[in-house]
Amino acid sequence: MRYSALRVSLLLLLLGSLQERAVQASDWAMWRKDPARSAQTEQLLPESLHLQWVHRLPQLEPAYKNERLQFDAGYEPVVKDEILFFGSSQNDSVTALDLKTGKQLWKYTTEGPIRFAPVSWKDAVYFGSDDGCLYAVSAQTGKLLWKFRAVPSRRLILGNRRLISVWPVRGGPVIENDTVYFAAGVWPFEGVFIYALDTTTGKVKWMNDRLGFLYGQHPHAAEALGGVTPQGYLVISDNELIVPCGTAFPARLNKQTGKLVAFELPKPGRTPGGWFTAADKAARRGETEVATPSLQFDRDVNSARHENGQNYGPDGKRGLRQQIQVGNQSLKYQTPIPGVDGTIHSLLVASDYLIAVTLEGSIYCLGS
Repeated sequence: MRYSALRVSLLLLLLGSLQERAVQASDWAMWRKDPARSAQTEQLLPESLHLQWVHRLPQLEPAYKNERLQFDAGYEPVVKDEILFFGSSQNDSVTALDLKTGKQLWKYTTEGPIRFAPVSWKDAVYFGSDDGCLYAVSAQTGKLLWKFRAVPSRRLILGNRRLISVWPVRGGPVIENDTVYFAAGVWPFEGVFIYALDTTTGKVKWMNDRLGFLYGQHPHAAEALGGVTPQGYLVISDNELIVPCGTAFPARLNKQTGKLVAFELPKPGRTPGGWFTAADKAARRGETEVATPSLQFDRDVNSARHENGQNYGPDGKRGLRQQIQVGNQSLKYQTPIPGVDGTIHSLLVASDYLIAVTLEGSIYCLGS
């Protein structure tokens, strides 16, 4: 398999800009590379790529069937200093592999599923678990450096056929300037906890536990208590910490103080997501027939994104950018890669290697 040795750019864009970080340019030390989750890299890939090793793992079962909530549908590796780290909800562990050989260096096991990618910062690796704790371990040895219990008690509940904390860590951690941000708790009425900790000591810089009891209108046209439901990877954008809330609106917090900047409860009649049709003659409100010789419908695309005046859809060229651009060639997620079997779930570039992860549970490393 040959690729031009030009700049590789993962064109999967999110909010924010690139931030200063204590990692090398060749690293991919957190999910989507950086605190802004930009998924962009300036790295060069070798002109010719060959399979180096394969690490086969059990296929993961996501916590939710809803595709918009499947942040844990597959393994999400990160790479720093030529060590690859990945978490597992199947065996509750984080594993470190030598990037060049695929040899296992260490494995650390927690007391609950790990559903989000770890973050490697300086000489440590950080990750949250459904047991309600955030862990910091040595990147070289896997030895525990500190463990922070983010929840008020050891209460357990049945979740995904497992006993997990009533407050699982489902706000995926993000690190910037020696501060790790994460969230615990998904049920507002039980309490939600959003933290900023010192990466070296694990001490609390700030904590916001007042976002589970917000009063307002709900989709059923009633006023009631509701709140933030952290589920997804946290994002840093300028001076704000963005907390995704599953299919609901994300919350925006001041990253220095933890104070709420903006959040909306779902309004009456407002339904997350949507759909679209493209036809010669659109159906009108109240009509029961659609007069058209050709009707196109895509149930998987629920929003239209506009970048530089272009309307992006699912057709690959003028579509949601789910590909790696290598010179004049495009490596799309649905394009088979020689030597890689299965459905591509994730792609990343680090230290002159291309890492491809399949939904079936295999991690492939390709290099020169």
